[in-house]
Amino acid sequence: MLLTLSILLAAILGFAAHRAGMCSVRAVGEILTTRRSLMLQSFIKASFWVVGIAVPLAWLSLTPPHSIALFALAWSALLGGFVFGVGAAFNGGCAFFTLSRLVGGELKLLFTLLGFVLGFVLHSQLFPAFHSLPAAPLLAVYQRFESSYLLLLLPVWGWMVYELWRLWASRPAGMTWLQRLLADQYRLSTGAFLFGVSNAVLISIWGGWSYPGTLYGLVTHPVIGSVDVTRLLLFAALLGGMVFSAVQRRSVRWRFDSPRQWLVHLLSGALMGIGIAMTPGGNTGLLLEGIPMLSPHAIPAYLAMMAGVAAVLMLKMALFRKPMNVDCRGDVVQTENTHL
Repeated sequence: MLLTLSILLAAILGFAAHRAGMCSVRAVGEILTTRRSLMLQSFIKASFWVVGIAVPLAWLSLTPPHSIALFALAWSALLGGFVFGVGAAFNGGCAFFTLSRLVGGELKLLFTLLGFVLGFVLHSQLFPAFHSLPAAPLLAVYQRFESSYLLLLLPVWGWMVYELWRLWASRPAGMTWLQRLLADQYRLSTGAFLFGVSNAVLISIWGGWSYPGTLYGLVTHPVIGSVDVTRLLLFAALLGGMVFSAVQRRSVRWRFDSPRQWLVHLLSGALMGIGIAMTPGGNTGLLLEGIPMLSPHAIPAYLAMMAGVAAVLMLKMALFRKPMNVDCRGDVVQTENTHL
């Protein structure tokens, strides 16, 4: 029953992420070109949804013990975040957006995934000491708090109630539930809601399940067990949700591009893979697990990642005079030019 629910939630998460177009690289591009931060705010909202749901579940022991760990703040996490950001900017998108573009027909993104594996191997062979160390298991941390700790969540719960009301009150008029579900584009706030709620339940049941972290574990410790199989199933469901979104929206356009582009994405993916190993988890590990679960390394590492993205985007703008324009207004992505 839990596995069936989890597969459904992972598919919903993938569908919502694809329809809302959420991406850390594009969030930085929006800030640089429009001085707005609606996409970044959507990630913050998703983290609030996770905190408001997953923390009480963990503290009250309503979900099974799991393998999320808090990581100490270390310079390796900051360096890993920056390296990941550089690779993601050259790749044109983060780990989630890589999958979104791949299911849309950009087959060159397969080389980004191959680059992940190359980066994992390079890290394990050349930089094994460059890795953040766990500070404490998550469940043990939350179980030590007194019940008064939950009072600190009251503002988060208040925001959740308000956000639900706002999403309902501002829903498009004259549409059936099915039409809303299959709308060509989701509002960023709607994507954040589905993204956050689905992930909150998933990490409460299974712990760290982000697909880059799962791939890293399989490459560096290739032992298939029940947990590994479950996380691979969740990855498959996430990818399936994105595929369904792309096919149903009829937005699949097959593109092979050139061998030069394949090499660029392979090398970009390798940088992202090294960053995933050092951070750990890359942007998905930070957004899905680290930041919502209040890991000390998470916010500084994510800021370092954004700095890496910004450095490359500003360099590209200076060289090519063509900004990565991502215009988000009215809670949706209005226009975008993400290829420099």
